[in-house]
Amino acid sequence: MFQQMLAVLSRETGVPADTPFDQLSARQRRIILHGTDEQWFTVPSPDKNSTIPLFRFQYKGLYPALEEAAKLSPGLRGQWEHLVDEVECSTCGGSRLARRRGGR
Repeated sequence: MFQQMLAVLSRETGVPADTPFDQLSARQRRIILHGTDEQWFTVPSPDKNSTIPLFRFQYKGLYPALEEAAKLSPGLRGQWEHLVDEVECSTCGGSRLARRRGGR
């Protein structure tokens, strides 16, 4: 099932599944890490005659998945904290970040 999801995600987003992360474009890395927002992906049925998809899914991204897992299991947060950190951009110093709506 995961291979089917990966194939659909790769085809629909243009992120190659066989390219090392450090060789991907900034856009492709952003998709992997932060997801595709509210976009839905359809995994077709293995039955070529069926018009009903096998299932649909959203790809929320690696960081949101880690955050959700850490909420469900606080022990995981401690194990993963050293792997994820927010770092200020060395080029713009964070000046290109837009403020969220509502002033946050």
